[in-house]
Amino acid sequence: MEIMYWLIPVAIFILAIAIAAFIWAVKSDQYSDLESPAYKILFDDDSDPMSEQKNNVSEKNARTVHPSAAATPEDVSSQDAESSNDSGTPPKY
Repeated sequence: MEIMYWLIPVAIFILAIAIAAFIWAVKSDQYSDLESPAYKILFDDDSDPMSEQKNNVSEKNARTVHPSAAATPEDVSSQDAESSNDSGTPPKY
């Protein structure tokens, strides 16, 4: 029963903080526009600088591939021959 003497004042203190935070939010116009954030998600943002930067980097990397690093048709066919299994059983991993 002695714990009630501590819990009730602590609960009242936490309630007072919550009420003060709510009053501050109302006075600082936090709830003034409730609809436009919901509609913002529906519109495309064509001027996203991060996506443009990523596209520029990937285009640059695609153009700077070293010729010796590119796979030739002979390399691909030799890899296919090595990976084929003549025994008819699936490979074990």
